[in-house]
Amino acid sequence: MTARLLLIRHGETVDDTTGVISGQSECALSDRGLAQARALASRLADEPIEQIHSSPLRRTTGTAALISAAHGVPMRLNEDLVELGMGAWEGYTPAEVSATMPDEYDAWLADPDQVPPGGELPVAAAVRVARALRGLPVDGTVLWCTHVDFIGLLLCHVLGAPWRNRSRLQADNGSLTELLIDGPHATVRRINDVAHLSEPLPEIRHSSMPFSRRTG
Repeated sequence: MTARLLLIRHGETVDDTTGVISGQSECALSDRGLAQARALASRLADEPIEQIHSSPLRRTTGTAALISAAHGVPMRLNEDLVELGMGAWEGYTPAEVSATMPDEYDAWLADPDQVPPGGELPVAAAVRVARALRGLPVDGTVLWCTHVDFIGLLLCHVLGAPWRNRSRLQADNGSLTELLIDGPHATVRRINDVAHLSEPLPEIRHSSMPFSRRTG
């Protein structure tokens, strides 16, 4: 038997529009983010979704709630799906972090395994990823509404890639990523599918660790 996992990233947030690092802090969906969430709900209207799980942060619950209402499937909060914590950098832009903590910021840019002051180790977040996967049913379609770094870490986990490669796996706001889970085996069917969104794909910034992906 095979479980089908639909991973969606929440819609755009106010922090996304200003470049503020969200991490595990709260921020609201922007008007564009709400439109992206509605487009996702429409895209998934005919999918046989049996369970809907969401990170407890407002930007994910606000996105998942629209899909939950459309399907008549209750939304369950799952702490394991929360974003990678960015500690003292949350609430600030990269420019502000670079100005106030230049040494820490440069170290993080040079080595993505470095952690912002008070932040969450990627390996600790990876433990959450593995625990969430173990909680999947053996079959049926399950939807998780989560965050960019969580999706990157999960894909690294199932592909056997180092955690530091998470930023190389794109997951835009309102995107759909799909996996088939058969016991210890996983097949990635699609990554960062945004065909349901009216706007063009955002430009991918070629950097070893683009901070634009660190906003949650």
